[in-house]
Amino acid sequence: KMLEELKDYKEMASAYNNIGYILKSQEQYDRALEYYEEAIRLLEKTDNKKWLPFFLDNIGELYYLKGQYTKALPYHERSLALREITKSKAGLDASYSYFGVTYHKLGQAEKALEYFIKALKIREEAGNKHGIANSANNIGALYLEKKNYKEAEKYLKKITNNTNKLKD
Repeated sequence: KMLEELKDYKEMASAYNNIGYILKSQEQYDRALEYYEEAIRLLEKTDNKKWLPFFLDNIGELYYLKGQYTKALPYHERSLALREITKSKAGLDASYSYFGVTYHKLGQAEKALEYFIKALKIREEAGNKHGIANSANNIGALYLEKKNYKEAEKYLKKITNNTNKLKD
């Protein structure tokens, strides 16, 4: 209410997004969607659009969790387009991962692999050890499904190498 009176749309958007996150965590997906959509509506009233890709990915992830994979894609596409327009690497790896898991669920393994590899490359460039492990696991699992054990082992070994580095 106070933020509404101040017309602080950026902070209001952040609050709505955070409530959406809480509701998503409680598996109240329909209510979470309402809050995420309101967060985007409020953010679009501001000059600050840097959060918009993250908010869009939140909605895409929500549809993914609901098993509505084709509904998830347009949100991830819009998020990715905004990141590419602004040349923002922040979250780009996550966008690629979202595409990867969504295409995997849609039975499009080659497309999924393409996006997982893009995410891995960015995470390696950034030295993001946790992200590298996540991407390598996704890629390794896809190769396992395809019974390409040599490639699967190559990527899954990246996880054990990273895990050892994380302990240091």
